[in-house]
Amino acid sequence: MRHFRKIPFWENKARQEAIEKFATLLEDFYGYANPNCPEARNSRKEINLAMNNVHTIILKARIAPRITYSPPPIIGGYIKEVNVILNYDNLAHYEIPKEKVFDFLHITLGKYRDDYNKSIIRTYNPLFWLGYIIDYLVGLPFALFGWFGFDRDKAEYSFFGRFVKGIIKLVAAIGIVFGVLQQIGYMEPVKNYIHKQVDTYILKTEPQVENQEQPEVHEKAG
Repeated sequence: MRHFRKIPFWENKARQEAIEKFATLLEDFYGYANPNCPEARNSRKEINLAMNNVHTIILKARIAPRITYSPPPIIGGYIKEVNVILNYDNLAHYEIPKEKVFDFLHITLGKYRDDYNKSIIRTYNPLFWLGYIIDYLVGLPFALFGWFGFDRDKAEYSFFGRFVKGIIKLVAAIGIVFGVLQQIGYMEPVKNYIHKQVDTYILKTEPQVENQEQPEVHEKAG
């Protein structure tokens, strides 16, 4: 899933709808006095099915839906981060009010709404789709890595993974630009310009050999 500022407007709209639907499901679930009644169990099922997708949507908006939990001193224990989305049905254990879940959902929804008009503009920008293609090409090696059962995210976001992505992006961008230049007939002028610049640079960096006058040799008369 792409960053929220790198998606077309219809994807932005779809994510907004997913957040709104998830919030409605949570409101229904929290509204049941008996969490084990048939209606509550059905709501829980729908929430669990949508939870991972909504959680990723939140993360892609650069929002971390976590709250620091400190156990009471009389009980003791470790201070830890609690993800309120993944623990929506266990917040009472951490003494976290349910409103915190909706706070993160509404903050995320606000970011997507604020970006909606921008998403319309970039959707009709050819450079946006060029970047989309490059990102797709960059992700292919890591997708193959994941298909073989390895941890794709760990590999992709490691130092080596980011380095490889940078190299692939550079090569892909150069290849696409050259391909476009070839199609519109500007490849030869660009090649000639590059060759000219390279030749000029070589001439400037080559050591200059000055012509030195040879001293005159005078022969002694016999």
